[in-house]
Amino acid sequence: MAFIYDKKEQVKTKIRNFNDFYKDAMNKGISIVPFDIYKYVNSFDDIEIINNDDKLFPFLGLIEKYQDEFVIAISKYVRIERQREILARLFTHLVFHRDYILQNRKIEIKNIWTADKMSVEANLFTSKLLMPKATFITIVRECKTFGEVAKYFNVTPQMVKLRISNLW
Repeated sequence: MAFIYDKKEQVKTKIRNFNDFYKDAMNKGISIVPFDIYKYVNSFDDIEIINNDDKLFPFLGLIEKYQDEFVIAISKYVRIERQREILARLFTHLVFHRDYILQNRKIEIKNIWTADKMSVEANLFTSKLLMPKATFITIVRECKTFGEVAKYFNVTPQMVKLRISNLW
């Protein structure tokens, strides 16, 4: 279990599963399918997103504790679908690995498919967050290719494959 804290609303939300994220997003008027990860992360006052950062190279993205907020920076050298995945993964790190970030000041992503335990955990959660199970199953049945499914959810085909391989 993890917590997310919205300073603006002075609310600490318990996160036990994906439905808790979806409920929180819906309460804020945020689209679930496709999940509007940018709007959702921007709904927290203690997180700042720097999109299309050109100073990150060779990193795809990073999350860093800076004063009273967390800064998420995403490289401008990746496609929008990958940017969404990177943002979702960095947000996942914030929710589930906050203590690690606070101790080490940041997490950097050089390769989206890194095999360390925290990255694998974050990628799996990202795939589930960006592609809700019930809708995902329906769309997979309707589409002929991974590319079609990826386009529907605005993610990469690799993320679709990860979601399929970990459906339950």
